[in-house]
Order: sequence, then structure tokens, then C-alpha cells
Amino acid sequence: MIIIFKVFLILLLLVFGILLVIVVFGMADAKKHLVEMEIEIEFEYIKREQDEQSKNSDLKY
Repeated sequence: MIIIFKVFLILLLLVFGILLVIVVFGMADAKKHLVEMEIEIEFEYIKREQDEQSKNSDLKY
């Protein structure tokens, strides 16, 4: 009876450990994706600013 209980506890801990690993790696992947999106947005913003500056300089001359 005690052996069955110990096996059950070990299996329960393994399941929770696996779930924890999945959640942690999922969050890390999500953070990586968010950082990539942020860099892409900043790049688009800089590109838009440069386009506006070149448009304004073309109008000036």
C-alpha cells in the first residue's frame, strides 16, 4: 500500500514537472516572439520617419 502511494506521488511529481517545463519554455518562446515583433515595429517606425524626412527634403528643394 505504501509502495503504491510512493509510486503515485512520484508519477504526480513527474507530471507536474513536465507541465512546468512546458509552461516555462512556452513563455520563453512567447517572449522571444514579442521581442522580435518589437524590433520589427521599431524598424518600421524608423523607416517611416526616414521616408517622411526624405519626402520633406524633396518638397523643400
